[in-house]
Amino acid sequence: MDAVKPLILVTPSYVYTDHLPLNDFAFRVNSTYAAALTAAGALPVTALETDYEALVRRADGVLFAGGVDIDPKYYGEEKVNGTVEVCPARDEMELELFALAAARGLPVLGICRGIQLINVALGGSLWQDIPAQLPGALVHGGGAVHEVRTEEDSVVRRVFGERIRTNSYHHQAVREPGRGLRVTARSADGVIEAVEHESLPILGLQWHPERMTGTFRPEGVDEMAEVFRVFVRCCAREE
Repeated sequence: MDAVKPLILVTPSYVYTDHLPLNDFAFRVNSTYAAALTAAGALPVTALETDYEALVRRADGVLFAGGVDIDPKYYGEEKVNGTVEVCPARDEMELELFALAAARGLPVLGICRGIQLINVALGGSLWQDIPAQLPGALVHGGGAVHEVRTEEDSVVRRVFGERIRTNSYHHQAVREPGRGLRVTARSADGVIEAVEHESLPILGLQWHPERMTGTFRPEGVDEMAEVFRVFVRCCAREE
């Protein structure tokens, strides 16, 4: 009999259409998340708007995916400029889902927006727009590739080694880490690229490893499938 695959919830983007009412929208999950989790041995399931408590009781882990920005009101700020694009419904859903997952001690992986969601949910703040607020920073958007250095005694150091090259599709980043979070990777300009919780199985990555695995791996950038294998093993309680 085949082993039961761990069920991992993946949070979707909310896609609105101009000619439809606001309560008639589509959920979207990029195929790269599903492909990376499936290849690592998981059963990915989209976390649709529903009974989140029931979903979390059935789930073995949660992946908070990339997407638009988190409303800065959740960390006590106003929007700094017009680059900040928010989705109120998604903010509410993910903050509720994270609280439930953390309370159960479920493994959590946050990617791009996901690391920011984790940080804000735990009381941290964000750089809302890196080009405007950190003018000396590297290029952090448009798929730019740059080096990231990991910290000792961290999950990212064990998975990737001391130095890795990552893609970059973000204009925001963790500013002040939230409660219980440790910064475990930074780019050369000091921008935070990974956080890990001190006691819970929570990992946040600012880059998009799902776009750097299998057939999606761009030439010259290291394979990153291992982080999904580690996450899936954690969800299966194998490590």
